[in-house]
Amino acid sequence: MLGWLHVTPEDAEKPRSETEAFPLPPCEPFDYVVEWFTELRITFGYSDLDAWARLTGQTLEPWEVALLMDMTNTYSSAVSKYRAKAYNLRPPYDGRTREQIAAAVSAKFEALEG
Repeated sequence: MLGWLHVTPEDAEKPRSETEAFPLPPCEPFDYVVEWFTELRITFGYSDLDAWARLTGQTLEPWEVALLMDMTNTYSSAVSKYRAKAYNLRPPYDGRTREQIAAAVSAKFEALEG
């Protein structure tokens, strides 16, 4: 989601994060990891993570390190992906629940069947 928000659409002058507001997916009980992620400035490597942990006094569990590295890699991939026009149309998360999405898809199929 953050990758999508931070990309500047081809026909725009500013990234979406400066012009649009979209909800972020709920992350409880891992909100603290998301906070660390944004504090680390979203793109980082192992040495950046190690320096940040030492300087802030954080002791990270191995799974937290792995998760943060997965998050930064996913973010970087998303930024590249969402620069392409075909992927630049709508947000990957729009605040709807799975049930709401399923209902919307069902309604579209019913409309097609007439």
